[in-house]
Amino acid sequence: MTDIRILDTMSQYEQAVDVEIAVWGVDPRECIPTSFMRANQAAGGVNLGAFHGDRMIGFCIGFPGLRDGRIILWSAIAGVLPEYQGQSVGANLKVFQFDWARANGFSEVRWTYDPLQAGNAHFNLHILGATANVYHVNFYGVMNDAINKGLETDRVEAAVSMAEPYSLPRRGAFQGDALDVLHVGADGLPQRLDFRDAPVIRAAMPQKIRQLDPQAKHVWRIAVRETLQHYFARGYSAVDIVRETTSSAYILRK
Repeated sequence: MTDIRILDTMSQYEQAVDVEIAVWGVDPRECIPTSFMRANQAAGGVNLGAFHGDRMIGFCIGFPGLRDGRIILWSAIAGVLPEYQGQSVGANLKVFQFDWARANGFSEVRWTYDPLQAGNAHFNLHILGATANVYHVNFYGVMNDAINKGLETDRVEAAVSMAEPYSLPRRGAFQGDALDVLHVGADGLPQRLDFRDAPVIRAAMPQKIRQLDPQAKHVWRIAVRETLQHYFARGYSAVDIVRETTSSAYILRK
């Protein structure tokens, strides 16, 4: 059984760094340092760890921030060891974080994720019930970890309101009609259709971006970037992800 704990010792912070390295294959010099975790705790943020017995198998760090005059919790990073992924460890971490944020007076929790990572998009929008309507181009600049290397670090900003107590599950299977504006062509690359308005918009994304060659990744990056930027600017929000055999698709509503 997974146990979620608030981290409060330097040895626990060191374990979190070890998990970060294992999850992302990141150079130790680019990790979130233990000194930051200590400062974050002192400044009113929260560092969480997921444990299987005495072993830390996941972690999540959130720090205080401001958005339009509101105090929010910015969830900077969350990760679960590969062998424990798909076992609700990440969901348990996020639910604990949301409950902690609400209990400590935060109006909202926000974080970013790569809009081409179908698994993360599904987890954030469908499982957690977040919405997204802010797009950041090359948010982190060049990153050389195993996941981000060779691809511009575009991110969309996800948000969950703390106005009401949080509980899972958040969304059922998507039903209804949607206007397709971006889909997968016969060559596996994005095919853009007319960017028309409709009550519900559907925009495809690759199912497994890491399996594509660098040129295909870049083509998908630009296509999804232009699509989401266009509709976010017109008042739409990404509210769900539909997952299919060879692709996934964003569901956007005004």
